[in-house]
Amino acid sequence: MKPPAYPDEKLILSDEVLNRINMIFRKLLSYLMFWKSQESADGKKPSSYLRMMHGINKISILMFLLAMIYMIYKYYR
Repeated sequence: MKPPAYPDEKLILSDEVLNRINMIFRKLLSYLMFWKSQESADGKKPSSYLRMMHGINKISILMFLLAMIYMIYKYYR
């Protein structure tokens, strides 16, 4: 990708590209934040064990991300 000819020139993305980027980030956030329906396929609420499992998964993902941020910080410091 070549640099802009003028310093004031900005990179302009098409609406289609912006929509795809937005869709990717929404799916990533929905996966990480567990924004899912509280009902299963048969219409029942999930059991307490399933809710606890999702809570533990959230904690483990958060710990992993914090550890990665810490390692990147230590590497570039």
